[in-house]
Amino acid sequence: RDYLTMKIAKILVLLALFVVTSARRPMNFVIFNPDEMRAESLGCYGNKVAKTPNFDTFANKGTRFEQCHTTATVCTQSRASFMTGWYVHVRGHRSLWHLLHNDEPNLLRYLKEAGYTVKWWGKNDLLSQDSFDSSVTSAMHMGGPQNGGNSYKFGEAGYYSFLSDAYNGDWNKTSDYNNVAVFSYSCLTVWRIVVLKLSIYRLPFSSWKLNQPNHS
Repeated sequence: RDYLTMKIAKILVLLALFVVTSARRPMNFVIFNPDEMRAESLGCYGNKVAKTPNFDTFANKGTRFEQCHTTATVCTQSRASFMTGWYVHVRGHRSLWHLLHNDEPNLLRYLKEAGYTVKWWGKNDLLSQDSFDSSVTSAMHMGGPQNGGNSYKFGEAGYYSFLSDAYNGDWNKTSDYNNVAVFSYSCLTVWRIVVLKLSIYRLPFSSWKLNQPNHS
């Protein structure tokens, strides 16, 4: 009987330690920011052609917004808005060359100042050089082809329109694919560490698999 009591006491202590450490551990955030991807490009928003199974599953298990609007039509202005809460005209973030400076509000900097490790995969199009070190712990960008050549010749009106011809090579060798692959592997590594820690307490957890979708 004393042996059973000691076993129960040990189990209760372990559970108490797990609850305490879990309560003190801040939640993790993953901000996945596709480049200029309209909602209609995803299957979960009704697209019948695009195959986006991971996005669709994520939408079914999470919260899918139907009235979420952007303040600008291209990436830098939009990113400046949702990282600051500002309209683009507040501090003149009206173009791809007006990035966030260190004296401006910045969600990533606030997270880092709160003790978070902020890791960045992929291209920038958000932070100026003077605000990068204060906002990001480490950054990585994988190279590779991104698109075809400029659709216009130098001197033509559309040369600076950012319009390019289609990329005709293997899509799984592009810069976007390489960055997503590195990010996914990093998430898997972190998840395995978390699973290892949880297995000490023999708590149930659901497995997480990295699928190979067509686009998502």
